[in-house]
Amino acid sequence: FPVTINLKGYIWILEISSSLHVHYHAIVVTDRINCKGSELPDFLKMEDVWGARCQVQFIRKNVRYYLANYFTKNKNRIVDKRQYGMSIQKNK
Repeated sequence: FPVTINLKGYIWILEISSSLHVHYHAIVVTDRINCKGSELPDFLKMEDVWGARCQVQFIRKNVRYYLANYFTKNKNRIVDKRQYGMSIQKNK
């Protein structure tokens, strides 16, 4: 069934693992979603979106903790390329 979610913004972070695997982490900000328990609703699972493994989960700790962890986790970088980006909806 179609579900409408009010997207307020997002932040993405590029990470390169120690084995040089390039992947992304994204935080999506929406209005509160009414869910029972800690299980992710089926309509938010994105395992088939890109044809590759995609893990979606709720942030269980503070958002600042999550972001700091991924900004400082690994020192591998792509020279002269942006490592993060964002789009935040302005309050009306």
